[in-house]
Amino acid sequence: MSQFSKKLALVCALGTLSLSLTGCHGSKGLPEFTVPEEFDTSRNYEITFWAKNDTNKTQTEIYKKAIADFEALYPNITVNLNLYTDYGKIYNDVITNISTNTTPNVCITYPDHIATYLTGQNTVVPLDDLFANESEAVTTDGFVKEDAINDDALKHFQEVYSGNPISKDDLFYYIYGILHSQDYRTKYANNLSKELPRIPRVATYEDFKAFSEAGRKLADLHVNFEKQPRYKGVTVQKREGCSFRVTQMKWGKIAGKTGNAAKDKTRLIYNEDITIENIPLEAQEYVVNKKSALDWIVERCRKDAESL
Repeated sequence: MSQFSKKLALVCALGTLSLSLTGCHGSKGLPEFTVPEEFDTSRNYEITFWAKNDTNKTQTEIYKKAIADFEALYPNITVNLNLYTDYGKIYNDVITNISTNTTPNVCITYPDHIATYLTGQNTVVPLDDLFANESEAVTTDGFVKEDAINDDALKHFQEVYSGNPISKDDLFYYIYGILHSQDYRTKYANNLSKELPRIPRVATYEDFKAFSEAGRKLADLHVNFEKQPRYKGVTVQKREGCSFRVTQMKWGKIAGKTGNAAKDKTRLIYNEDITIENIPLEAQEYVVNKKSALDWIVERCRKDAESL
């Protein structure tokens, strides 16, 4: 199968996958995704494509040019582009359209915006391997490793810190550290709300290494969070023979308070049998899309009436 055929087969298969999502809350089990062996060129297809950057004219033109080239290569396919001002609006529309089976065929968004609602292997499909040059791919135990940093980007930083060793891994973790820097997020908050982030070159190699090392440690926490030691002081209260089934998690309540002020975010009630206590309030400072990661979990990890 040619490289273009593989790409096209994946795009069309994603259409089938996206139409199989159901339920606004809880999860849906799906069989493992596989790339179809053949693509029917005698049929006409429409692909719905959602992405951010309707305010970034350069990015918009890139999308339109790519779509025009794709449609010229495959005349039987029409791509309908829908651009958004921010990822939050994409997320809201994805969630709304899941229940009506009208999700897009292709959507540039955060994986958890879709993966939260699916279970099973390969239900959210990475595209990277299909766009790689197969003749140059290097595999390890059946997996293809590709650097997220290209040679030009590495050279761009090596020129500033000449004479000092910088690998693609060093640069990757430097970027990870910069993107999680509170100073960076505060200083460029206005730009980050409207366009893709731009990565600065810090003044000294020592500063570069500091951000790179911090990013490496942070990435380890994020990727291997299940292996991290329990935060000192946090306790889990469990009844004997407890159930791990959850209908709706909720925060504890502060007496005499109402509304959000009444939520005791140091105490999480997982279900009737399990309560987590002494959660540090600093945990609320890790924010994803204007809401703390813990608040997302409490809000979204639940069973609705139809799935009980």
